[in-house]
Amino acid sequence: MSEKPYELRSLMQGLVAGEIERLIGMADLYVFALYDPEEVDAGPMDFRAYDREDDPASMQARVSFDYDGIGVWYICNRSEDRYSLRKVLVRLAEGRFVHGQVDGFEGPWDDFARMLSDDAWVKAQAGKPAADLTASGAAA
Repeated sequence: MSEKPYELRSLMQGLVAGEIERLIGMADLYVFALYDPEEVDAGPMDFRAYDREDDPASMQARVSFDYDGIGVWYICNRSEDRYSLRKVLVRLAEGRFVHGQVDGFEGPWDDFARMLSDDAWVKAQAGKPAADLTASGAAA
């Protein structure tokens, strides 16, 4: 069997990771949240927050796709009492890409923490079927 699919997967992971890292490098803060696809309603299993103001070096992120579940990067810029962000979702199962989605959102800064703890968009994405990237799926 040819190694080409693995080369393509590696290339695509590098491109996606590079774009997430680029966006983080321009952001004021970001949060990485990891969700269990079977228990998205319970909120993230784990999350980490990084703030340029508290630790400028933390904004030099190294994105890794070394997880199973739904990983979401909330990449945020704050302007006075409002925020705007890009949400990048990558769902992996057994080391394989299952689903990906990008969205943008704006809101009042006071609602930022509540949006993170109960993100309806992530819940909606969790219910989507896996992408079929096989030759037979592409022809369908």
